Amino acid sequence: MITLFRRIRHKLIDSGSATKYLLYAAGEILLVVIGILIALQVNNWNEEKRLNQQIDSTLLVITEDLIRDEEAINETMLFLEGDLAAQENIIRTLEQGDTFAEQTYRDLGRVMLLRRTELTDNGYNLLKELGMNNLNDTELRDALYDYYERKAKIALREIQDDKVEFENTWIEYVREHFRIWNFGEQAIPNDGSFIRNHSYFLTMIRMNLNNRESTLNAHEEALSANRELIQTIESRLDR
Repeated sequence: MITLFRRIRHKLIDSGSATKYLLYAAGEILLVVIGILIALQVNNWNEEKRLNQQIDSTLLVITEDLIRDEEAINETMLFLEGDLAAQENIIRTLEQGDTFAEQTYRDLGRVMLLRRTELTDNGYNLLKELGMNNLNDTELRDALYDYYERKAKIALREIQDDKVEFENTWIEYVREHFRIWNFGEQAIPNDGSFIRNHSYFLTMIRMNLNNRESTLNAHEEALSANRELIQTIESRLDR
């Protein structure tokens, strides 16, 4: 092709026609420009394809993270449900003025326990490095934001609030008023009658019950957002 253009150029020069040569030169420049534009477009297509492949690979990592999160959330919820039931039993015993039984001591061992929820956002952080704007799927972007920036953070914040209450309220009370406290198993007060008649203790349990209900609700919402996000990612990857 280059040899052909060279021959044409030489013929036009030999013919002495400046107009024809200028037209040829303009045409040759136009062909070069078109070639460059095509090359740039092909490069853009390749870059876009490579980026989409990276995004899909990252979405697979996010799916694995979400599956681990789902297990962690379910585990915490199971503990929280048991804690709530135990505290409801204690409140009922105190309100009715019943004596403490063995089950009561076991329930006391579950009061304000520090529960942890470990969530993973490695894949989400990788996606943010690639650029969320490069994810041309509004539904998926919204689902990612709803889980990672809202629901998961709220659940973790509730856990942090429980941690503060456990460390600053419950532990100090246990040290002062309990002679035995086995984490999650049993708690025996120094003076059972004092605990039964101590309004501060009953108020503390009631307040913690409300806090734990909020923590459980936050985990339920996070779990729902988690499952919705998994389905949205799977729908994209199946296209």
